[in-house]
Amino acid sequence: MVVMNPDTQQEVEVDTLRTAKMNVFVGPSGKEATADDPITLCKSISQKAFASGILTIRPLQEKGLQFVRNDTMVFYITRGKVSVTIHHTTSILQTGDMFFVPQGNMYNIKNLRHDEAKLVFFQHKG
Repeated sequence: MVVMNPDTQQEVEVDTLRTAKMNVFVGPSGKEATADDPITLCKSISQKAFASGILTIRPLQEKGLQFVRNDTMVFYITRGKVSVTIHHTTSILQTGDMFFVPQGNMYNIKNLRHDEAKLVFFQHKG
């Protein structure tokens, strides 16, 4: 899509949208997701300053502990009930809830139900 670059005041081509058919989900290995993967991840949009996508956590599985060094992660739970641990604090959240992970913190997300949990995320790159 052609947009205006605010720094140069020139029109530039930027990948500003993603259709559902364009999404590619990968497993923890970074390879195409399989039915056996505990999580699947699709980074739908990735730009210099930010990224966004979809995280699916299989029934009773967890994302795994991750350290967010310089970025800030924001999550919106579109389906499911999850246990979210940020640093040393754990909270139970469900469909419609949101949370964020400040830079410099560890976090984990665990699916508490017998069906898939689905979260949309936004990554502000620091």
